This record gives sequence, C-alpha cells and structure tokens, in this order.
Amino acid sequence: MTAVGLAQFGHHVFIACRCASKAEKSVNYIRASTGNPNVEFLPLDLASLDSVRTFVELFQDRQLPLHLLVNNAGVFNARGTTQEGFELIWGINYLGQFLLTNLLLKTLQHSAPSRIIMVASDLALRPTSIKWERFVRKTPLNFIELYAVSKLCLLILTQELSRRLENTHITVNAIHPGFVQSNITLGHRLSKYLGIGISPQDSASGLLTCATSPDFAEVTGKFFDYQQNEIELPDLAKDTELAQQLWEQSRLWTGCHQDNPKTPAKPETAVGLLEPYSLAFSPPELGYLTQTIVENILPNPPLKNQFYHFIHLLFNLKIGAILLLVNQLRKKEFYMESHLDSDAVWSICQDENLRQKLKEYLGEDLVLWRSGIWVNISFATTDSVLASRFLS
Repeated sequence: MTAVGLAQFGHHVFIACRCASKAEKSVNYIRASTGNPNVEFLPLDLASLDSVRTFVELFQDRQLPLHLLVNNAGVFNARGTTQEGFELIWGINYLGQFLLTNLLLKTLQHSAPSRIIMVASDLALRPTSIKWERFVRKTPLNFIELYAVSKLCLLILTQELSRRLENTHITVNAIHPGFVQSNITLGHRLSKYLGIGISPQDSASGLLTCATSPDFAEVTGKFFDYQQNEIELPDLAKDTELAQQLWEQSRLWTGCHQDNPKTPAKPETAVGLLEPYSLAFSPPELGYLTQTIVENILPNPPLKNQFYHFIHLLFNLKIGAILLLVNQLRKKEFYMESHLDSDAVWSICQDENLRQKLKEYLGEDLVLWRSGIWVNISFATTDSVLASRFLS
C-alpha cells in the first residue's frame, strides 16, 4: 500500500522483493490501480548481504536519482541464520537494511533533498539491553525478543544516521505502523474479522505523510506512530555511545569498514562472518579484537561446552585428556599444538597448482600467512563465537 500511494503521486517506484512471482503480481496490481507505468521490481533478499550488494548495483546502473528510501521489509517469527551466519530475524530486519541504506547513501546525497523512513515497532521500546552474542546464533525459542531488538536497532540507526547526515538535506525518521490487518501472523490474519487493528491503507497513509509531506521536510531523528504522533524514544536509542558501537560493529560485519570490500567468488559456499573480506584489519580493529580476546574470551571459558567435552572424554575413557582439561581449567592455561609450521603443510603452501587456483579466486596479491594468536578450539562457541570467528 505504501508503494501504491507513491505510485499515485506519480513517483517512479522500485519494489524490492525476494520472490519474483509475487513481485510481478504486485507490480501489475500497482500499475493497473494507479495508472502509473513507472513501477518496477528488483530482486532483493535481505538474508544475504551479497543479494543486497547486487540489488544496489542493479539500481545504480539505472543512473536514476533516489529521493525516498523506505525500509519496510521485516519478518516476525522466522527461525535460523542468514547466509553469512547471523540470526535470521535481526539479520533481515536490521543488518540487511543497514547495508542497503549504507550503500545507497551517496545516491541519496546526490539526489537531495531525500528522506529515509525506517518502519519500526512499538516493541522496540521493550528491550533493556543488547546482547551482542545473540546476533551470531540461530534464532532462540523466544523469537519475539530478537524481533524487538531488531526494531530497537533500527531506532538506534535512525538516531545515528540523523547525526551523521546533519546539513546534508537528508532526513531520517522511524514509523510505528500500528497493529495492521496483515498476514504476518495468525493473529494479524484474524484481526480483520475480529474488528481490531487498522487496514494496510490507513497504516500506509500515515507513512506516506511522513515520507512526502512538506511539513516533515526538515524533521529528522524522530519516531512517530501512523497518525504522526511522536513516540518518546527509549533510553537505549538515545545512547550515543551505544549507537556508535552498533554503527562500527555493523560496518565491520557487513564489510563497509573497507574501502573496496571484496565479495567471494562463490558466495553460495561461503560460511562464517568475515570470510568474504580481507583480514587486513586496521590498528583500531585489531586492538578491539585483541581486547575482546584477552578480557572476555580467555578468562571466561564456556563451561557448558567444557562440561560436554568432559562427558565425551569420560565416555571414551580418555583419562589423559581429562586430566589435561581439568588442569587447564584450574590454571586457566590453554594450549594448542601448532601444525602450520610442519613440513607437510609448508609443502602444500608451495604447490604451484594450488597457488594458481587461489590467485584465480583471490587475486594476484596473494599472501599466505598464519595467525600468531591461538585460542583453544573449545572457545569457538557460545559467547566467544564473535572473536573466535574473527580470528579464524
């Protein structure tokens, strides 16, 4: 309905959708109901950062201005992880839209005056903290918590962008669409018949006012409901240090911290958080990782995984390994045998066929190296997954 309203105003509208058949029906409906032929579809799957980059490239190839970006996509009760290994709800509702917005900022600036609208939720007012480790795990049983945090992150991003885009003639605001009679859950499906909630048309009407009305031309950094009533931001959304931390972490996770982020040659086989990108960290990034390892990982082994490891060793009667594990926990000393210096591994690294194949995928400036920081394999889980994946 938002796209319908924009088309009725005569705008050239692009809808982003992961399902081509649904998108085609939507485009045909919007064109027919508004009489505006300038409605197009571009493929976008926010659960894939590669898909986000491809979408931006396809749009920028059109060399068109961009005056309005509405980040309206979202999932409520999905489960799993994104292509890059992030929690699915947060990855779609926030991280994919962070990258999309970030990559389109220059186009928005060149097209100014421009507006960015984040479709958030009043559930964003509920969280009292951000648990970073949840973002790199599968969706927990309480998926509503991740949904609320994803919408809170959009509010934080709204605030951070409004500060960064000051005096650029780009405004950034967030909208709570209300309880819409949609198909996102069974309750929403039934709401129309129960006489509760608001219609998609009414909800979109409020969004369109914020997106197009001259009254909102200079308004930025605000959170409104669908009737344009301002909603008081939660304390977390006002925390500038938290906003800076989320901004930098999001740039790191999406590869925006690099001037020319490289995408993998075969993204469908890529796993992990940073594998598509170079590990040539800047000094601040390396300092942050080192501090995380020293302060958070090494002193705090995940006891749950250590317990399972102990049971496994006990079941297999590996007495020596059990004694070593107990001694490591007692002394907080952890050891890992280095195999990268062995003759066998070194000979593999010298294999010309292997090196040539690597250059085809990674470029001519190939350097084989090994990390000088070692972390016991048992740390590559739970709360320590973030830093250990950085190192791997």
